[in-house]
Amino acid sequence: MLIQSYGTWKIQSGTILTTRGLDERSANLLVTGEAMGQFAAADVQSGAAEIGDAVYSRHVPKPPEVPLEAAAEPELPDNQSPSEIGKVQKNN
Repeated sequence: MLIQSYGTWKIQSGTILTTRGLDERSANLLVTGEAMGQFAAADVQSGAAEIGDAVYSRHVPKPPEVPLEAAAEPELPDNQSPSEIGKVQKNN
C-alpha cells in the first residue's frame, strides 16, 4: 500500500501505523522503509484499508542512552589501607 504524506517522511522501517476509514473501518500497517518523494510503502498487517483513509502514527521516543562508566574503586575510610580489605574476620 502507498501512503501519501504532506511533509517530510521520517518514520523508520518496521513502525506500525493505524488507519481509520469513514465507516469505523481500521487497519494496521507495517512501514517497509521504501519511500519516493511524498509516497511511502507499507504492508497491511491486519484489517482493511481503502483509498482516502487517514493514517496515524503513535510516536514512542527512544529512551536516552546512559553512558557506561568504568567501575569505580570502593571508597576506603582514611584509616584503612587497600591491603586490609581482604582481612575480614568470619564468625562461623
